[in-house]
Order: sequence, then structure tokens, then C-alpha cells
Amino acid sequence: MVWIVSDEAMEQILGGDYTDVSVLYENTNGVPVSTLYMVQDTYKSYQGFRKFFRRHLEPIIEKIRFIEDDGFIGKIIRYFVGM
Repeated sequence: MVWIVSDEAMEQILGGDYTDVSVLYENTNGVPVSTLYMVQDTYKSYQGFRKFFRRHLEPIIEKIRFIEDDGFIGKIIRYFVGM
């Protein structure tokens, strides 16, 4: 099964906007969690973010793929799913 969700839906599911975290994690090999903590605004403590990242966010980030809304593939997918 494949889920296609908007940025707004993903933010609602995760309880915050972690786009910068996921982009940095995907583009930087071996980035430490402390660096990822610095690019998010939801968690005020490092320990809270680290626990959330390891338990919930990391497994999701490893399996998601970003598709630009205004790109060719993004427009096709949005047309077919009615977004």
C-alpha cells in the first residue's frame, strides 16, 4: 500500500513540521541527532526530540520520498489522486 499525503497532513500526523529535519537527514550521510534537533522548532529539549526521532520519525523518514508539487511527476500524481 502506498499513502500519498500533503505536507499539511504530514505535519498533522507528526505533530509538527519536520521537513527541514527530513531533508537534512536524507541529504547528509551520518548526520547526528543533535544537528537535526537544531533545525526543528517543535521540541524544546534535546532529549525529547532524540526519543521522538529514534522511535517515530527516523523509521518514517527512511521510507518517504518527496515529490515537488510544481514538478511534472507531482502534477500527474496530484491529478490522479485529486489533491
